[in-house]
Amino acid sequence: MSSCQASYDLPLSAESQMCAKSYREDIEQDLCYGDSGGGLQYMNTDLVENEVVYKTPVVAAITSFGIGCAYGVPGVYVNVNHYINWMEAMISP
Repeated sequence: MSSCQASYDLPLSAESQMCAKSYREDIEQDLCYGDSGGGLQYMNTDLVENEVVYKTPVVAAITSFGIGCAYGVPGVYVNVNHYINWMEAMISP
């Protein structure tokens, strides 16, 4: 989070926010205008006897903001896990 904090002149919360950018060197752009509210996902792989049985997409974060189109700097996302109890309380009968 400290390397991300250096890119922004704003306080960032390690509990409720996360930073991410492409792991590929040939892709410098991360977030861009209109991306807010979109999900940051990863594929959760389930193994049985060391073989992939299925993959499930998991929303880890929700797009918050970046600088311009986040060229060369990470985008800032809202950490879904931090708010999961609140979200469940809002949708539970």
